[in-house]
Order: sequence, then C-alpha cells, then structure tokens
Amino acid sequence: VKEGSATFIKGIVHGRSSSKSSVYMEPQEIVSQNNELDILASDEKQEIKKIFTHYTQEIMANKVVIQNNTKILEKLDYLFAIARFANRINANVPHICDELIIELEEARHPLLIESFGDVNKVIPFTLQLGDDYKLLIISGPNIGGKTVTLKSVGLLSIMALSGLPISASADSKIGLFSSFYADIGDHQSLEDSLSTFSSHIKSINEMIQNGNERSLILIDEIGAATDPEQGSALAQAILEKLTKIGVNGVITTHYTALKIFAEQNENCINASVQFDSELHTPTYKFKLGLPGNSFAIEVAANLGFDNELIERARGLTGDQNVELTELLTKMTEEKKKLGRQNYKFELNNALLKQKIAEHQRKVDEIEMSKKDIRKKSMQDAREYLTQLQKDLNFEISSIKQEERAQRKSNLEKSLQRVNKLNREFSKKEFEMQDDIYKPIANPEIGQRVWAKNFDAEGDIVQIMSKSAKIDMDGIFFTVDLDNLYYPKSRQKANRVMHSVNVPSRKLRAELKILGFIFDEARPMIDEFIDDALINGLDNIRIVHGKGTGALRRKVRQYLRKNNKVSSFHVPAPEAGGDGVTVVVLNK
Repeated sequence: VKEGSATFIKGIVHGRSSSKSSVYMEPQEIVSQNNELDILASDEKQEIKKIFTHYTQEIMANKVVIQNNTKILEKLDYLFAIARFANRINANVPHICDELIIELEEARHPLLIESFGDVNKVIPFTLQLGDDYKLLIISGPNIGGKTVTLKSVGLLSIMALSGLPISASADSKIGLFSSFYADIGDHQSLEDSLSTFSSHIKSINEMIQNGNERSLILIDEIGAATDPEQGSALAQAILEKLTKIGVNGVITTHYTALKIFAEQNENCINASVQFDSELHTPTYKFKLGLPGNSFAIEVAANLGFDNELIERARGLTGDQNVELTELLTKMTEEKKKLGRQNYKFELNNALLKQKIAEHQRKVDEIEMSKKDIRKKSMQDAREYLTQLQKDLNFEISSIKQEERAQRKSNLEKSLQRVNKLNREFSKKEFEMQDDIYKPIANPEIGQRVWAKNFDAEGDIVQIMSKSAKIDMDGIFFTVDLDNLYYPKSRQKANRVMHSVNVPSRKLRAELKILGFIFDEARPMIDEFIDDALINGLDNIRIVHGKGTGALRRKVRQYLRKNNKVSSFHVPAPEAGGDGVTVVVLNK
C-alpha cells in the first residue's frame, strides 16, 4: 500500500520498497491464518525429521549387514568384470604350480585381442621357461613381435598370479614368482638427469641387486642406446651375472655375441620371431631354439628406403652377417640331428608303454580272479544267513503262539541284526554285479523296472521328484529314483539264492484299522510291525481314517513310544493325508 495509507490498514508491516513510497503489510485478517500456516510448516519439518531419524536408526541397526552386502556386491562386481573380460579375450584358467616355471600354450597378448576385436586375428605363441633353462634370449627383425612376446610373458604371469584368467590354453602353467622386474621402453628424465642408456642401466642394476631365484625379469633391447661394441660386452656380462643369481627372465636383443652366448650357456636358450625373406615382411611367429637375424636392411627396404642406399648398406655388412648365417646353418643341422635322436627315443618309449600295458592286463586278470573268489565267499555267506533267517522266522512264529514276550523280543533283535547283515551282503553283491544291471536315467510311467532295495521287479505307476511308486504284484512301494534299474535275467545261482531269502510271512506294506478301537487295533499294529521288520521293509502305512481323531491320536502316541519305530509322518493329501500315518522303522 502507499506509505500514506498504511495507517488506515490494520496489520503487520513487513518492509518498505526501495523508493520508500510503498509499504508491504500483512492484513490483520490473515495473520492468524499465516500463523497457522507457519505452525503447520514447523510441524511438517518435525515430522520429516522424525521420519529421517526413524530411517537412520533402522539403517544404523543394520549397519553391519549393509556394509557386508556392499562388500559382497563389490566382490561380485569384481568377479563379473573378470568374467566379462575373460569371455571377451577367450581366456582360460592356467595351472598355478610351486615350481618356478612358465609354460604358455597358444598365448596371445590380451591388448592385441582387444585392439583387433577377434582372438583369431592374433598369432599365438608357445613358450617354456624355468625348467631346462632360466633365460630366454629372443632375437629377430624389428617390428617382428619380440617386445610383444616379452610383454605377453610378463603380463600373463602377473594376471595369473592375481587370480585372473589369461589369454592362453588351459594347459598353461605359471610358477609362484615373488617379484617381477621389467626394463621396457625409454625412461630418460631431464629432472633426474637420466639419459636413455643410464635409465636402462639403473633399472638393470636394481634387478641385479634385488633379484633372486623367485624373480622374473624382462629386459627389452639389453645393452642398447650406447656404443654397440661396448653395449654388447656389457650386456653379456649382465647375462652372466643374472645366470649366477638364478633368476628367470626373457631378454630381447640384436647383438650377435649374445646369441652365441645363449647357445653356449646351459642356462640360456635362443628364440626368435620369424621373418619371410622372400616377401621381406615379418610373420610374427615365435620359434624356440634358434636365434633370428635382425633383417634391418630388409625392413628398411620394405619401408621405402632408396635402393642405392640399401645396396650400399648390404656391402658394408661385412663378415659378421656371414658368420651369423653359418651359425644358423650349423644350429639347424644340430636340431635335425636331435630330432632324429628324439624320434628313436619316442619309439623306444612307445615299446615300453606297450610292455607296461601287457603287464597291466595280467594284473587286471589277477584282480578279476580275486573278485570271483570274493563272489563265491559272499554266496556261501548268503546261503548261511538265509538258512539262519529261516530258522529264526520259524522260532519267532512258535514263540508268538506260546506268548513268551521277553524271549521273543531278544530273538527279534537278533533277527534285525541278521536282516542288517543281509542288506549289507545284498549291497556288496550288487557292487560286484554292476555289469548285470543298468540304471534308468529317465524313468516313465508303465515302465518295467528292477528295484535294487527290494531286489524285485515291478511297474512304475507314479513318478515324483526324487522317487517313484512301484506296483509289485498288487503291492505298492515308494522307491528312490537312483534305486531303479533296467530288468535283466540274473544267473540261475543268484535266482536260487534270492528265492530262498523270501520270508515265510505275508509281505504287507499297509494296514487298515478303520472302524476299530485302539485296544482292538493294537495287536494288529504289533503284528504288522513285526512282519515288516522280518521282511526287511523300511516304510509302512497305517490307515486309521480321520473321523474324530481319537484313533489317530492314540496310534501316534503308541508309535512315539515304540522302540521299533524310528519316526512317522503324515503323507501328502493325495496319498491319504491326515487319515494315514507313514511309519519309518528302525533298521
């Protein structure tokens, strides 16, 4: 409102305009409403604070769980990242061994695979180190793959020891190296007053000072960046020192003297990356055992140097190149000679294996004879137990008629022990006769099967997740799926042996006591349990009905106190539900 009119309006002044000609007022009529609005806003803030406080308290109460879940998610994220990367580069898990060796089969540099986007576009290499020799001296043309091979050895070894799959065959082996040293690339520094050569020497000196038998060293272009003659001499001295220390390592070089040194030293071996002399291009294939020529002039010619300059360079190579060529020829002949000797060794080894196989066949025949003797012994024991079981069955029947309770109990315990032995003998016999019965992988309803635990045939009428219901001549049994086999005719002796094993009592797996009171049903239950134990049944069913539940309750109370009962349970609704009690008997 205008400043002159402010006195005519009742309310609260909240401010004045910059020109001081207007006054900002809150009319008295809405003060109470604004006060109520402020109170509500304050209440809202308090409610928000209470909600945040409640959530904070719940979070703090589960602080440890949340932190643990976060760590688990970090671990899962790490593992999934490894798996994705491993799938992308077609990686495998190598063998990690205590021996300080490196055996890489079909190895590739993972970054080359990433760069080309296809593992098949990267040429693999196979390399061994640490067993017959400690130092691998790689030579060959420039841009031929020496440095890539050297980097691959170091990178794949560190990846494997860090728990990462590597881009190599699963047959590869990596030893438990404790330290890695590498001198690769140019480390010159103006700040530290280091030239290219001095930076290399500093790195190599650290290897000599700290390296040991559990170290893996990688040196690219050893002795380079200085006078070739002095650099070659220094490089050979370094190699001699490294062999004395016993480190494992991969070294690349162009020096002829080092190739000759590797050929003469038993702890070193030459290797090379190949060059196509006709096409004047590198093949990037790795070859163990032979040094390679640098082909510097050929590479320069391939890169477009003037022909006159190239011919002049060839004329200046002198005798050194001729000596190297002669060395390579001599080494090739030696390799062929070793190949012939190796063929003879493999032939003799094959003959020896044949003799070992013949000897093993004789040993197997002896073992088979021993198995037949064991079978005969088991059959004799089975016949003895069968006769003993028949005698006990007859004795128990007589005792029941005379009602001598204590003696009956003792004899039944003896019979249970005999039944246990009987089942153990059956198991042993079955193990010996595993060539007679073949397990059923995918059983079907209506299929004829042989139930191992009942030693009888029947038809499948129902299949559950881990078991099946079998109809054995009108009597239904539940059998585990791994006890079902294809039926086959057994040997006559076995049929006779098992036929005498059938007890004289009637085999029943279900008792119906519907309409009886408990006192009437109790003797029937006792006799039913005794018959089941004598016949070797593990599970039986008592059908008592639902009704008022009085009979069911008394039956289960009685079973709970019966020392012949291991446990009991209610079957599924389709199998009778609460109107049936399934009893598991003590074995």
